[in-house]
Amino acid sequence: MTINYPTSLSIDKRRLFKKTMRQLAFWGIAYALLFFTIHLHAASIFEAFLAGVDTSVTTLSLIVLFSVLLISPFLGLVDIFLEEDRFRNQPLGMNVLIAGGLYTMLLVGAISLIRLFILSFGKNIFLDEISLSMLTRHWSYYFVILSVHTGFMSLLIGFGNQLSKRFGPGMLLPFFSGKYRYPREEERIFMFLDLSCSTKLAEKLGHIKYSALIKDSFLDIDKMVKKYNAEIYQYVGDEVVLSWPLEKAKNLEYIDFFFGVEELFRNKEDYYKTNYSIAPVFKAGVHSGKVTAVMVGDLKKDIAYHGDTLNVAARLEGLCKIHSQPLLISEAVSKLDNIEKKYYSTSLGTQYLKGRSNPVEVLSISKSLRKVAAA
Repeated sequence: MTINYPTSLSIDKRRLFKKTMRQLAFWGIAYALLFFTIHLHAASIFEAFLAGVDTSVTTLSLIVLFSVLLISPFLGLVDIFLEEDRFRNQPLGMNVLIAGGLYTMLLVGAISLIRLFILSFGKNIFLDEISLSMLTRHWSYYFVILSVHTGFMSLLIGFGNQLSKRFGPGMLLPFFSGKYRYPREEERIFMFLDLSCSTKLAEKLGHIKYSALIKDSFLDIDKMVKKYNAEIYQYVGDEVVLSWPLEKAKNLEYIDFFFGVEELFRNKEDYYKTNYSIAPVFKAGVHSGKVTAVMVGDLKKDIAYHGDTLNVAARLEGLCKIHSQPLLISEAVSKLDNIEKKYYSTSLGTQYLKGRSNPVEVLSISKSLRKVAAA
């Protein structure tokens, strides 16, 4: 089966700024450690054999750090480029190698060009005798050291990026810090986002093409996660479970996310109809409340959330089909912010949910066309 992936490169300035700052911080630290090591090694040799010789590597350090400052926006563009659709079916190892190769070529190339510029136009201004020797007679040694170090660190940052994708946005640091080693209570919003008419679609498409549809849909949904500060908790069959820490949820992002996904699939309707003969439609249930979070497993570690909040969100998603509504929320969610400033809400009354003795007031949410047009 051949799937035609769109290849447009979209660059968001805020996204580029974040990636540029991350590259600048990473390579600043990486090269600072390298020069600290070089300096100590040179100092030990000079102290033993050439007492009194200045062991400073300031000039080379400034050249490299200036190169990092200059090239960081381009490294950020590389990050954005590697997140494009054309790379999403590549093996993890291949993406790490491609990223590492591009980082290394850009950085080593920039360092070499700035070195040539200084030797050509600023030799008498910037360079003392030792610095000139480093950049001419001894440059081949430093070039190899810089290239090997840059190549290794490039693979490291590429692997880190892929590892971050494995755990999901915002989850890598809690894994390393051990935040969830012991059960802890948190206030969170959960959304259960499920593909509508999934059984009929599976019968129509067959399991191979249906799985490809699910994979494509989830990859598109993932593009909206960072934009709305969501966290991916789980992929379960044809369902995505998302979460927002209550203290970080703001400006109705947990509602905006759903309609952002809806708009994304409308914009890509031609793509899905070309490849699958249908355009996917999703429905969702949203609830907020207390949950217990804890790291589980040994051979495969994961963060698990337990509590009635997840059960209610899942049941609300199940009610969407019964009430023919794409998005249902609980009363608890409706009280978090003034939903009416952006959307219409309609109460469906108090509902008894399966496995729960206490009823929940349920509201359906829809876009306010009048207010959108006014905006």
